Amino acid sequence: MSVCKMCSVSIAGHRSSLDKTLDVLIKTGVFHPDELKKFYSDISTFTPLREENPYLAMESSLGTILKNSPPADGDFDFSDEQITEYISNASKKGEEIEAAISKAKAELDEKKKYHHIIKHFKGINVDLEDVFACEYTYVSFGMLSKDAYEKFKNNYSKTDIIFYPAHEDSEMCYGVYFAPMQQKEEAKRIFSSLYFEKLPIKGEKGTPLDIAGTLEKQISELEEKLKALSEEQKTHIKDEQEKCSEMLACVLKRKKGFELRKYAALYNDRFIICGWCPSDDSEMLKKEISKIDGDEITLEAIGKETKLSPPVKLKNNPIVRPYEYYVGMYGLPSYKESDPTAFVAITYTLLFGIMFGDLGQGLVLSIVGYFMWKLKKMPLGKILIPCGISSAVFGLIYGSVFGFEELLNPMFHALGFHEKPIEVMKPATTQMIIYGAVGAGAVLVLISIIMNIFSCIKQKKAAHSVFSSNGVAGILFYLSVFSLLFLENAQTFAIPVIIVMLLLMFFCEPLTRLIEKKKPLEKDQSVSDFIMQTFFELFETVLSYVTNTMSFLRVGAFILVHAGMMKVVFTLAEMSSGAPYVIILIIGNALVLCLEALLVGIQVLRLEFYEMFSRFYTGEGEAYAPVCEKETV
Repeated sequence: MSVCKMCSVSIAGHRSSLDKTLDVLIKTGVFHPDELKKFYSDISTFTPLREENPYLAMESSLGTILKNSPPADGDFDFSDEQITEYISNASKKGEEIEAAISKAKAELDEKKKYHHIIKHFKGINVDLEDVFACEYTYVSFGMLSKDAYEKFKNNYSKTDIIFYPAHEDSEMCYGVYFAPMQQKEEAKRIFSSLYFEKLPIKGEKGTPLDIAGTLEKQISELEEKLKALSEEQKTHIKDEQEKCSEMLACVLKRKKGFELRKYAALYNDRFIICGWCPSDDSEMLKKEISKIDGDEITLEAIGKETKLSPPVKLKNNPIVRPYEYYVGMYGLPSYKESDPTAFVAITYTLLFGIMFGDLGQGLVLSIVGYFMWKLKKMPLGKILIPCGISSAVFGLIYGSVFGFEELLNPMFHALGFHEKPIEVMKPATTQMIIYGAVGAGAVLVLISIIMNIFSCIKQKKAAHSVFSSNGVAGILFYLSVFSLLFLENAQTFAIPVIIVMLLLMFFCEPLTRLIEKKKPLEKDQSVSDFIMQTFFELFETVLSYVTNTMSFLRVGAFILVHAGMMKVVFTLAEMSSGAPYVIILIIGNALVLCLEALLVGIQVLRLEFYEMFSRFYTGEGEAYAPVCEKETV
């Protein structure tokens, strides 16, 4: 359960073998590329490779042919010329079908729109070609509201302007108006005032009824044509599926290889590329690279004291591994730090179970988590399984099963207990729960500080491990404050220790700099600035001891909240009987399960990140991301 040991990798060879080398790096799947400037102080003599990736366009074209279907599994090898020629031929056929489909869709859309308009004028049994051929009469088809039509009849019925209604629905009246050509502008003005909307009726041969019938036939023919084209497109994709997916797999591999070129640089006729690989895989990588004529590989194991920044790969057992998801949310450990995943796994699972203790709901939560992982591959699902089991265990201690607080009493009596181990709702127990939550918080804060001390020692920061607020000085200060609260006559030794520890924490930075053989204060920092800044930082630090510890009160609060919420559910259920009683209990349990699981999960994560991680963990590591043929989930 730690950060995997890494090796720095430096590969050099003749320029002609670069592509072959990159293919091997991708195939092995253990090489994490990195910038040369991290490995060499002077790279001015190197020429970086900055070329446009030609495989991006190939990938796009093949994806279009396949309609974004996945690439084939396997190792395929096609020349660039073969791929380009294939894309040209397959795309031409596909584009022809696509163009025919687009044209048919546009035509179908146009005819459907016109059919929707012309059908409102079926009541006009006159050839439209004849209507629009009138030389001395202005004609306009359109629609207006029924109120506007009544207004026209009342005000303009005695004029030479005529409106002939063809169809009416609940709101609108569709028709055509006729006006002498010399009154054309007057007619336009009148119908404009009536909010008449002109419709694009064409002066073609036939009555509106005939034209509507012709359009229906054409629409049916176009829909059949589109169906046939769609089938032709599916057949084309199916015919090309196998070969196209194989070529896509080949292109994706080469695209990755070409992207890897940006990490390489040239020196005369030779190339160099640097990166990282886990120590466990170093010999395998060396063996594969050595097979390439002219290539030289240098591997160097990197210790924790390195000044370099290797990527981080976590190594945890299957039980702890799901909690890497939470660690990753905060940030991976740097290469010099310890992996906190095991710590998170233990503390998160225990705190979750303590806060959400219910035997029945805990088991349900585990089952839900199992299906979340199996069906949806949700990382949170794998975490809910042990958390649910922890909830069930503490639910057994609290004697709570789906909110039934007395259900397990016979079992406890049979085991020789007078009553269940913890009666949550008793006043005396409530007080014990609150004190216990604060005590657990104090223990976890102390453990966090101890972890920071070991981390500082590991990183060769001995002075910080002693003088800092999260070092030996911080532990002694914290314990001295607690001794004042809980031990009689503790003032004689506690107060002097508190004063000394505060002074050590106050002068932590100057003392550290002196041990490192540097000036006590940073350049351009005055004594007054140092005193002012450090005073407020120390005040914030002392305050954080209090707030961090008191934050654990939420642990006890949620124990009581669960019991209280279930008591409300039973109060509501007892207002009914029979089936309604059972239904209320089921719905109530489901609501409490969902709501409390969410709240407890968030609150425990908050305790991990703010009250514990903030004392010993920075999370500034870079994730190990090797280039490989297939992306790993």
